Amino acid sequence: MLCLTLASWYQMQVPTGLVDLASLKLDLPQGICQVFLSLAFLYEVLLMGLHKKHDPMDVFVHEALTWTMLASAAVTAAEACFRDYPLLTMARIAGTFAQGAWFLALARIMFESHSAWQTAMSSDMARALYIRVGSFLDPDINGCSVRAWTLDLQA
Repeated sequence: MLCLTLASWYQMQVPTGLVDLASLKLDLPQGICQVFLSLAFLYEVLLMGLHKKHDPMDVFVHEALTWTMLASAAVTAAEACFRDYPLLTMARIAGTFAQGAWFLALARIMFESHSAWQTAMSSDMARALYIRVGSFLDPDINGCSVRAWTLDLQA
């Protein structure tokens, strides 16, 4: 049942592919391919958001993927509006790669019988991950600011 739940969001990728193929032969409005792709990402966000588990580690991992999918949807929607910005395209690709890396790691943990995913220590691991992500997002952690790490380009 778990595999069917995780595979169910690919049904929204089919219309995206059909619109992409139709855009090769038909004169469709600019950005319609990105609109359908953004809707597919939003469908993934909905399913992943409703798929959360009860253990703290499961909740954290699912939230991390949900935010990645939401960022991919937002960037793809922005790409539909602003077609001349290649950074949006690169951000969409990076978000898709991040989702793929998550799925590869999940498949390895779930189906290769690794002991990395044990729910007995879930609450301890979740705290460790929250601290790690918090230190990554905080620009001034432990008194060492990000400015000290950047190059002084005005010198």
